[in-house]
This record gives sequence, structure tokens and C-alpha cells, in this order.
Amino acid sequence: MRRTIYQFDLDLDEGAIANKRVFVQFDEHAGLPDGMTVDCEGRLWVAHFGGARVTAFRPDGKTDAVVYVPAPNVTTCAFGGMNGATLFITTSRTCMTEAQLREAPLAGGLFACEGLAAGIPAFAFDG
Repeated sequence: MRRTIYQFDLDLDEGAIANKRVFVQFDEHAGLPDGMTVDCEGRLWVAHFGGARVTAFRPDGKTDAVVYVPAPNVTTCAFGGMNGATLFITTSRTCMTEAQLREAPLAGGLFACEGLAAGIPAFAFDG
């Protein structure tokens, strides 16, 4: 895996993407980029599988906020709750050894952080 998140230009009329370029490159100690969500300020929140955190990146790719999680394998994040202002973070305990689970007993848990940002409203699926 390339530890890379790419960005593209989007033609809304055609639904086409173009101009692929690197948005964020993870170093080997940051884990792998996994699930993501976007907040109402346009920041991309990314789960770090093997990196024990979620990072918010500004539209220019710069780090804006980091939420450390007491579990190494962070799988995804999503905004919800009242006014969409709770960041829910899921983690995994799959393939962890007994020793790793002793070091991170909350692995596999669901975490919630209040007041960091608000998510964008969801759209109803029509089909």
C-alpha cells in the first residue's frame, strides 16, 4: 500500500474526475489511511490503521487536529449525534496478539469525541 491519499478535480456536470495528485502522504510510523469523513469546514478526517489516531487535514493537506485513540487499529470515523457534533471512531482488534491486547485492552471499541467539529448533513438515498 502506498500510504497515500489522492485528490482530484471533479466536474459536477459530467461527474468526471481529473488531475490526480497527492493530497496527503503518510510516513511509515503513521499507519495506513483508512476510513474518512468530511466536516462542515471542509476538513478531511482520516482514521490511521496501525497509527492509533484520527487526523483532520485542511483542504491544503496540512494537519489541523489529531485525536489519539487508546487502540492501534483505527478503522473509520463519522460525525453524528446532536447537530452532527460528535466524532465517532471505530477500532479493530482483529489479528492482534494476546500481548498486544493486554497493551491496548480497548482495541475493538467505539469512541466518541464531542465538540471538535460538525459533520456535513447526510443526503437521503433516492434509489
